[in-house]
Amino acid sequence: MSDPASHPDPPVHRPRHRAWLLQLVSAAVIVAVGAGIAQFLIVTRPKPEDSPITVKPRTVRVMEATRAPHRCSASAFGTASASQEWIAIAQTDGDATFMEPKFEPGEILSQGTLLVQIDPEDYRLAQRRYESEARARDAQLNELQATEKNLLEIRQLQEQQLDLAQKDLARIQGLLADGAMTEASADAARTLHLTRLLAFQETSNSLSLIPVLRARAEAERDAATVQVEQAKREIEKCAIRLPFDGRCVTKSIEPDQYVNVGQRLGMFLSLDSVEVVAMVDAGKGGALFPRGIPGLGSLNLRESLANLEPVRKALGLLDAEIHWGTPPRRGKVTRIGSTADAATRTFPVIVEVADPYKDVTPGTRPPLVPDVFCEVTLYGATVDDVVVIPRDCIHEMPRQNLSNEFVPVVYLLRGGSRREQGEEICFENGQLEIREVKILVEEDDVVVLDSGIEQGELVVLGDFYVPREHWGTKEFGPASQAMPLRGVLQTPPSLHRQGPAWLLSDGTSPPAHDAAEAVR
Repeated sequence: MSDPASHPDPPVHRPRHRAWLLQLVSAAVIVAVGAGIAQFLIVTRPKPEDSPITVKPRTVRVMEATRAPHRCSASAFGTASASQEWIAIAQTDGDATFMEPKFEPGEILSQGTLLVQIDPEDYRLAQRRYESEARARDAQLNELQATEKNLLEIRQLQEQQLDLAQKDLARIQGLLADGAMTEASADAARTLHLTRLLAFQETSNSLSLIPVLRARAEAERDAATVQVEQAKREIEKCAIRLPFDGRCVTKSIEPDQYVNVGQRLGMFLSLDSVEVVAMVDAGKGGALFPRGIPGLGSLNLRESLANLEPVRKALGLLDAEIHWGTPPRRGKVTRIGSTADAATRTFPVIVEVADPYKDVTPGTRPPLVPDVFCEVTLYGATVDDVVVIPRDCIHEMPRQNLSNEFVPVVYLLRGGSRREQGEEICFENGQLEIREVKILVEEDDVVVLDSGIEQGELVVLGDFYVPREHWGTKEFGPASQAMPLRGVLQTPPSLHRQGPAWLLSDGTSPPAHDAAEAVR
């Protein structure tokens, strides 16, 4: 067994504990020194100088509003058809002895062209026969005239004989009463008198029949004359001619073919004019006369059937352009269809276009042929003192905050200094204003304003985002100064339409849809 006192105590590691304490104290000193230095830098740092907050102006495109007359218009689409079509139908029968070589579908033939010649020989023979009958009746009338003359002369002689026989009978009867004459002689005298009277009466009866015979002969002569004229008409009908300048559509006959009465030979369409049935939207139709039809007022069509002159005058106020090639064709509104299309809510407007084959330019202005689907622009009344802007300049905003009532507004550039930069005209440091406007007419690409914008005011073009905080608290008014604007003036062509006569006279005012596209 060992002695505890003989074992020494374990060693104590004091130097290692001192090293750890020394490192901890050093780190604390370094942190304290760094915090002090940081605090010193913070306290002694230079303060920034205050400067006003600047917002970079937004650049927008603007146009100057112009108040001027504007002719309201509406666009529609329709199909062209010939205003007159003619079907060649045979009115006589016989062999087709001649046919026009150009009588083929697609060919254009002039008025009076002989299309088909049907053999007229049978009708010529009938004409000769009826002419012979007419001459026979004329000869019969001459014979009756001569007979009447002879009978009149005979009756005159018979009248003298009758007068003598009557005197002789009276003398004999006197002698018989005196007894100087026998009864036999008296009977002979009475017999002679009766014979003369009978001959005179027969001649008179023959003369009384002359007018009846003459009337019958005249009727037979007139009938023969009518048959002669009818035969001549049949001969004329054998030659089938084109009644107008036309274009052949169909053909159903060949040379030397036998033709029956009523047989259809072909169809032609007139070249003088075409009709375009434009299907106009009901809403657009009302926009043609936004302030009413001048001089018409209310109208009861049923009561006006006897006098539709006001309706015709109203149609006369309409003009039309047919966009089928360049330049467009002029049209005339002739009538309005009686029924509307329930599916599309459109009603037909019939536009007549004269000379559809005139001034044809291959590639740019083709002829306006039937079955062409084309665009039609209708021009109505002219409204004075209005502002016309592109359609995308109109915005909708609630009249008040949290309101369901939306009203049309436009964005205007107010104030700002005008400055020219080369070819551009700019307005610096402008202010945005939101203003409610009154729309008179909404057309396809432009909007006609009755009020809300004055002459020379700057309208912001295109879709421009305005934050809600700039709408105003209750009503529309100037936007916040925090939205400075820089406007670049656009000078588009005139948006005010003046109608076809203006556009076709010098071409200085293009259609409004082209001008609206230019400002975009």
